Amino acid sequence: MWFIYLLPIFFIVTRLVRLIPMWLVFAAAALLEILPIATGFVIFDEFCARFVYFFAGYAFATHVFAFADWVRKRPAAFLSACLVWAPLHGLLVFMPAPEALAPYLQADLGYTGATGGISELPIVSLVMGLVGCGFIVGLAALVSLMQPMRWLVWLGSHSIVVYLAFFLPMAAARVFFLKTGIISNIGLMSALVTCAGVVGPVILYGLVQWSGYGRFLFERPEWAKIDRPHKATSAMPMAAE
Repeated sequence: MWFIYLLPIFFIVTRLVRLIPMWLVFAAAALLEILPIATGFVIFDEFCARFVYFFAGYAFATHVFAFADWVRKRPAAFLSACLVWAPLHGLLVFMPAPEALAPYLQADLGYTGATGGISELPIVSLVMGLVGCGFIVGLAALVSLMQPMRWLVWLGSHSIVVYLAFFLPMAAARVFFLKTGIISNIGLMSALVTCAGVVGPVILYGLVQWSGYGRFLFERPEWAKIDRPHKATSAMPMAAE
């Protein structure tokens, strides 16, 4: 659940630093990810480890969308690059880091799924994380081309609906399955609870749109946006553009 708590913190910090040159903020965020920060305070430690990715999505959104468009136009080139990158990625993940560099492994911060590989070394971890983000963006762009998966395109463009309203239907489904015992397979139960956390908010959103009541639940007010409209647009800093 720490990620849920971190999202508003990411937003507030990004709002506060939006007047600072984006490359300077990005460099500082990258440094936080690289440094072995482990205070034991989960929110602070995870903020240092993850903020660079949140800020990159905000600061370089134009480039991210341009990359997605490029993938949609050249799927063969993207898939070829993935085939080249995949074995290198696996090698970096599972090849043990040199013993001399073991103290610098980011696995020491307590992250799960650690392999002790080269991928967990500072800087390498950051680069692989950014490349991984690019892979996810490219894969999503390819999926958007498939007609049977158009529902995912709609769901992705309305992800805030799921984010804001997933908790109650998810919790209700979990309690229902645990109390009734109608499903004993934990894997199937987890899948159904996840589905409830997605389908429930979509149904609620549909009812809100149909009735016209409660639209404020899913519409962000102007004051809650990182870049609010300015009357004098010429005064807007480059980072906000």
